[in-house]
Amino acid sequence: KVNDNQVSDVVKATTKDNVEVELPLSYRLTFSGDQKKWFNVKNYVQLLTDHMRSFIGNVVKAHTIKELMENHRDIVRDAVLGGKPEDGGERKGRLFQENGMKIYDLELKNLEISDQEIEDALLEEQREEINYLESQLEIHQGSDARTCQDSLEDQM
Repeated sequence: KVNDNQVSDVVKATTKDNVEVELPLSYRLTFSGDQKKWFNVKNYVQLLTDHMRSFIGNVVKAHTIKELMENHRDIVRDAVLGGKPEDGGERKGRLFQENGMKIYDLELKNLEISDQEIEDALLEEQREEINYLESQLEIHQGSDARTCQDSLEDQM
């Protein structure tokens, strides 16, 4: 099969701040160009996974765990497939010159943190930040309501 192939993998990597993560993903790929090249590689799945594990590992190493938790899908997709074109067209994908294989799409599942204690601490930090923001919003909304009421009373 040369079109619409799917290969699933789990990439294990370490972040900039030394947190071990796993990225379950699926590559969508096709073969194009010179058909003679398609069979130049004995095992295209091995070529794909070996190369992309290293490549994505380097991408992950350039980011902190917080950056990845917030935006791992865009970070990895942009690195592997190229950025989204401003005109809304398709990403350029990633071509393997060795055999004409092209990754044209990439599906990323949830980022998994290997150390449960670190994951729990990060989730608690997120909860605290949300609670703080909610309290600030309530204070701000209450302040706006009082300002509006004072303004109405002044106009009367």
